[in-house]
Amino acid sequence: MDSQRYNIIFEGKIADGVDMEIAKGNLQRLFKADRATVDKLFSGKRTILKKDVPAETVKKYQATLTNAGVECTTDPDLSLAAAPIAPGPSPAMAPAKQAAPTATPPPAQTPAEDSGPVNPYASPKQNTVVNQQVFCRSCGAKIDATVSSCPQCDTRQLVGKPKSKVTAALLAIFLGFLGIHRFYLGQWVGIIYLLFGFIAWPVAWVEAIVFLLTDRERWEQKYGNVVGGGAAMMIVAAVLFIGIIGILAAIAIPQYNDYVQRSKVWQSIDAVQPAIDKIAEFGKREKYFPNSNTEAGLVDDLSGESMTSLVVSENGVITMTFGSESNRLLDGKTLLYVPGLVDNTVQWDCSGGTLAKQLRPTQCRDGNYSGQQVAINRQWVIADDNITRMRVPTSWKKHPELTKIAGIEYANLQREQYLIVISEPKAKYTSNTDVFGYKALLERNLRDSVENLQVKYLGEVEINGMNGLKYEMRGEVDNIKIAYLQVALEGEDHFHQLLFWTVPTRWHANLEPFEEALISFTECPGGCSGS
Repeated sequence: MDSQRYNIIFEGKIADGVDMEIAKGNLQRLFKADRATVDKLFSGKRTILKKDVPAETVKKYQATLTNAGVECTTDPDLSLAAAPIAPGPSPAMAPAKQAAPTATPPPAQTPAEDSGPVNPYASPKQNTVVNQQVFCRSCGAKIDATVSSCPQCDTRQLVGKPKSKVTAALLAIFLGFLGIHRFYLGQWVGIIYLLFGFIAWPVAWVEAIVFLLTDRERWEQKYGNVVGGGAAMMIVAAVLFIGIIGILAAIAIPQYNDYVQRSKVWQSIDAVQPAIDKIAEFGKREKYFPNSNTEAGLVDDLSGESMTSLVVSENGVITMTFGSESNRLLDGKTLLYVPGLVDNTVQWDCSGGTLAKQLRPTQCRDGNYSGQQVAINRQWVIADDNITRMRVPTSWKKHPELTKIAGIEYANLQREQYLIVISEPKAKYTSNTDVFGYKALLERNLRDSVENLQVKYLGEVEINGMNGLKYEMRGEVDNIKIAYLQVALEGEDHFHQLLFWTVPTRWHANLEPFEEALISFTECPGGCSGS
């Protein structure tokens, strides 16, 4: 076994038939170095790539460099320690920078013992030990970081970390009202800033200026060996996180609660639509409106899940009264429908009553629905397969060209409102496929036709006894941006996909009619014909 150790030498030679640029590119990728470093290796000067390595390792290096298209030589002379060493194959292989001189000279370097075959890409071993120096926090003298007490003043030392004055200044400027800069510097006085909040912010700005103007030596003397700070920062971060979650919850929970109550209002309005139709037909036939439930042909105790009563009073005015113990905005509130007869057309105004504005349909806010026809503003549409139906605005017309596989396909082209409903038998899928698996298949198919699809999960829903998943999606079709509302439902024997879409600029304006149509969707176990 060859016990001789070698230096690996490179003098910029490339293998026969190999282009210089290709060789440089190979070495750049091999060494993971920048181009300037690699160019220096081809200066023609004698460069030691690796010192004092056994024969086995030399062979590995030579094979690797030969594959890269360059040639290297070896030197058995071990007295070349003073020769310049070029940067190694990667930043990891470069010799570490020597630390600044210290009071205690570093021990002399000795070659590391060979422990077996060496990876040619491994970092070289270096035994240089440089003791770090810090400042005594009592007298300010420079001392070894490892000593337990200061040799000058005999003060017990705590080993910490140096702090950056730029970081401290930035924290003071942007988060000074929370005392983050003081926690960063290991000072629990930051709690005072938390107590005073924004009032303490100007003080933090002044401190930021002081930090930046403090000379380096004085800063290192005071903050060059700071114990703690990390735990304090984590505590403050946790407090901030909890606070942010609380703020988001304070915003989101009321909005979600309003959405739930608004859905109940829409469902109640949808349930009393037949009563509205009856009063409208009565008015067109008799040329006046009924003055009571009995005269209108309605029962006196007409009510629903969220509606406690529906009363017809003088001149056909309908008063819907809602009830909800869980929300004071709905409990006991009323919504009025006031009819009018113009040219044998019934027109309604539903802006009256005590129901809060945010819980009303758009047409019933601020009297915007006055002069429009409530009784015929929506229509029941039945799927081609006769198993589902839903109520959509009368302005929506059937558009079979939207897709060839949908049972329901309606749209209002002027308002950019589109809807398709696709129902598929569960037997078409495996027995363990649920609504989550069905939704995953729908999304996969949609990604094939929609570019840059972004999906936002809106939560689980329950619509007329069917459980499902609700999503908002954005994407592009033929370079046109589209906004989608998609709901996947699991029915008795079928999965249903309800897909509404519009352009993003009309998303908020069209969302309410989409939602109103959505909550009316239902299966027809015995068939929907004649419904």
